[in-house]
Amino acid sequence: MAIRRRKPKGPKKVPHRLIDRESGAGQALYPLLSRLVDEYHKELQPAKIALAWHAGWKADVDGRRKLGIVRRHHGSPCQILAGRRGSPPRAQEIAGRTQ
Repeated sequence: MAIRRRKPKGPKKVPHRLIDRESGAGQALYPLLSRLVDEYHKELQPAKIALAWHAGWKADVDGRRKLGIVRRHHGSPCQILAGRRGSPPRAQEIAGRTQ
């Protein structure tokens, strides 16, 4: 009997894409983000904030879908652009729940 060889694993598929500032969505979202930071979170003005689309979230058994998540990233910009993620010490999830 011949020995089966496994296929080499490729890089993992990243479930999110960064939103470019010059794209159509970026031209609408980044000014909104900067206005919200200026109005409500002045302590975040020196921070570099990037927005991304996430395609891997599915609804739970009750049909609720996660709308967004806030993560703190402590890596270098090269790691962010390469799609690698570290697990942040605190992640605040925003769940889409209808009450």
